[in-house]
Amino acid sequence: MNGTHGMAGWRWIYICEGAITIGIGFIVALVMPDTYHHSRFLTHRQKYLMAAREAQAAEYNWDDGFSWAEVRKALKDPMVHVCAFAQLVSHPIFGSGTC
Repeated sequence: MNGTHGMAGWRWIYICEGAITIGIGFIVALVMPDTYHHSRFLTHRQKYLMAAREAQAAEYNWDDGFSWAEVRKALKDPMVHVCAFAQLVSHPIFGSGTC
């Protein structure tokens, strides 16, 4: 497809891959059930386990909302900084083509 519509062949690879991904996304959005109650691919036992887990989570009253206190706690954790540094150092090693 090199030269088709005035574009290089490598650009067509990204266009085709993107079109396939978007198409699959639309299909999944139409096919996936809203809840596990309406799913056709789960067995009755799996649906029962999902309901039990949902009841257990409601029992503990977990709140998944945003909290600045959790952000401060994460920033005070030294392992966060160690992992960030390791990612920063390893990126040039594995990402550059000059090695």
